[in-house]
Amino acid sequence: DLLARDFERLGRLPYKAGLSLQRAQEGWFSLTGSELRAVFPEGPCEEPLQLRKLQELSVQGDSENQVLVLVERRRTLYIQGERRLDFTGWLGAIQKAAASSGDTLSEQQLGDSDIPVIVYRCVDYITQCGLTSEGIYRKCGQTSKTQRLLESLRQDARSVRLKEGEQHVDDVSSALKRFLRDLPDGLFTRAQRLAWLDTSEIEDEEEKISRYRELLARLPPVNRATVKALISHLYCVQCFSDTNQMNTHNLAIVFGPTLFQTDGQDYKAGRVVEDLIGHYVVVFSVDEEELRKQREEITAIVKMRVAGTASGTQHAGDFICTVYLEEKKADTEQHVKIPASMTAEELTLEILDRRNVGIRERDYWTCFEVNEREEAERPLHFAEKVLPILHGLGTDSYLVVKKHQSMEAMLLYLASHVGDTKHGMMKFREDRSLLGLGLPSGGFHDRYFILNSSCLRLYKEIR
Repeated sequence: DLLARDFERLGRLPYKAGLSLQRAQEGWFSLTGSELRAVFPEGPCEEPLQLRKLQELSVQGDSENQVLVLVERRRTLYIQGERRLDFTGWLGAIQKAAASSGDTLSEQQLGDSDIPVIVYRCVDYITQCGLTSEGIYRKCGQTSKTQRLLESLRQDARSVRLKEGEQHVDDVSSALKRFLRDLPDGLFTRAQRLAWLDTSEIEDEEEKISRYRELLARLPPVNRATVKALISHLYCVQCFSDTNQMNTHNLAIVFGPTLFQTDGQDYKAGRVVEDLIGHYVVVFSVDEEELRKQREEITAIVKMRVAGTASGTQHAGDFICTVYLEEKKADTEQHVKIPASMTAEELTLEILDRRNVGIRERDYWTCFEVNEREEAERPLHFAEKVLPILHGLGTDSYLVVKKHQSMEAMLLYLASHVGDTKHGMMKFREDRSLLGLGLPSGGFHDRYFILNSSCLRLYKEIR
C-alpha cells in the first residue's frame, strides 16, 4: 500500500503506539503531503495521521535518545530513530508537513472540527480577555505588534500561546481580521461571493434564511466550519454591546468588508454578516443544548466582569472567593482575590502567610477542591490556574488548603518503582467548552488509562 502511493519519504522506524508502550517495535512509514501513513507488524495499513490536525507535535529526550511524539485525537505515536541523521531527516520533514503550507484555509493547521488553529487561538483569547473591551474589533492594534503576531501564527499557530498581559486584545483582533482579509480565495470563496451578496437583498426573511443555508452547505468543509465558529463568536461579542459598544450592526460594518474583501462602498457585505449574526441559531442549525452551553459560558463571563467591578479592583478578571484552612469552619475561612494568573501553589502560600503558618520540612501543603455531595476531593496541581476551577465549582463544592497526608507515601512509592507502568479502566469526566472557559459538562464515562513513568495517557478508544 505504501509503495502504491507517491511519497516524499519512506522508511522503517522504531515506534511505540496504542497500548504497547513497554518496548519499541519497527514499522514502515511513508510521508505524503501532510499525511503520515504507517504499516505495523501486527496489522494492516493504519488510518493515516493528518499532521496538520495534530494536537501535539514535540520532541522528547536528550540529544542522543530523541523521541518524536505525535498526538492525534484518538491516538498517540512515539517515533524513535536508530540513526541520528535519519531521525533528523524524518523530524524536519514531519515538522514541515505539519506546518501551514499556504495562504488558503485548507492549508492551515487545523483543529478536530476543521477550524484553523490560527482562528481558534485568536477567537479563544478574545472570548476570555476581550469581550467587554470597548470597541473590540473596531479599534486597531499596533501595526508592528500585529504583524509580528500574525507572522508567528502563520508559521506555527499550534505553538503560539496568547497570554493576558503579553498580547493586547486589539493586536490579536487586528491579526485575525488581517488573516481573514488576506485569504486569496476569501472566506466565502470567489466562486460564491456574489451569490452571498445577492442573497442579502432578498426581502422575504424565510426565503433569505433558506438561501443562506443552501450557500453555507456549498462551502468547502474548512470554510464552512470557520464561518460558523466566527459567527458564533461574534454572536457572543454582541451580547456585551452595552459594555463594548459593538452591537450586530457595528460588527457588520467591520467584518463585512473584511470577509468579502470589498472597499465598503455599499452595505451588501455588511448586511450578510448582520443577517448571519441575527439569525445565527437558524442559519447554523444550533440545537438547544449547544445554545444552552453557550449561554451558560456567557453568563460565567458576565459574573467574572461583575465580580471584578464590585470588588473595586483594576482588573475586571479578578474574583473574590472564600478559601478554608484545614477544614470548613467559620473561623478558618479567608476571602481571597483571585487574579487570572494565580496558581494553586500561589493561593496555598497566600493562605498560609495570612494565618502565619510556617512550612516545615515534609509539610506538603496543598489546595484541594472538595465536593460535599459526592464526598470527594481532588488536590490541585501546584501549577494549575485557580480561576477556571472557581467558575466550574458547584454549590456543593469549595476550596480548602490543608496538608496532603498521602504525599510522602506517594513519593516513596515512586522512588522505589521507577519505570513501573499501570493501566486499566477508570471513571473520567471531560470538561468541554464552546468558548474555552472549561465549564464541566456531561457525566463520568469509562476510559482506558496508562500511567507510564511521569506520563498519564487517556485512550478514548482502545485500538
